Amino acid sequence: MRLATILLLAACTAPPAPPSLPWVSGFTTTASGDTESLPAAQRLAAVTGTRDEAGYGAIAVSTGSGAILASYHDGVAVLDSNDRLVARAPGFDVEGSADDLVALATGDAKLDAPVIVLAVTRGGHRVSTTSIVVYQVGADEQLDQLFAGAIEERDGDQTRSGSLAFFPHGLMYRPPGGGFQRWTFDPTARKYVHKRQVNRRVEPDRLVPGS
Repeated sequence: MRLATILLLAACTAPPAPPSLPWVSGFTTTASGDTESLPAAQRLAAVTGTRDEAGYGAIAVSTGSGAILASYHDGVAVLDSNDRLVARAPGFDVEGSADDLVALATGDAKLDAPVIVLAVTRGGHRVSTTSIVVYQVGADEQLDQLFAGAIEERDGDQTRSGSLAFFPHGLMYRPPGGGFQRWTFDPTARKYVHKRQVNRRVEPDRLVPGS
């Protein structure tokens, strides 16, 4: 059995990600949300000292130790039980009418600490791209971006989807229209690193602007 198949089978034995993250497997979700609200945006703005002038809402999820808030404009913030800021990542560049958050989740991705998985769409009515961004709390009130890559591309009526499967200290990523890539977590660099190609030609990675 080929390595890619073995790793994907192992990842898919874990509980599935929430329905709003259909591209993700091997991820045990502890909290998730996919509905933006104005109160969540106001709470995020109060914590970060920003103002969402573009009118984006925010997604909020509760955790055992506090909450995670995310908006397209203001980014992601991790709060403790007293609503104090623990860590933060910036928001995303404005690209078009389709700009939006799709889903926010936190849980176990088979690393030594929980991660945050965010799905974000960028682009316009006809052409848009949904990307998966993976974060983990780092030092100095920063959220380390461990991974970012396109997971679904839409051009008119055409849609191409990829997949992301976590395994212990690594992930298997298939970009839309590409082949499987094996990525391994580098604890020194604090991110997943693309080690090698495991089958047919892979298209170049497309990272999230503003990350």
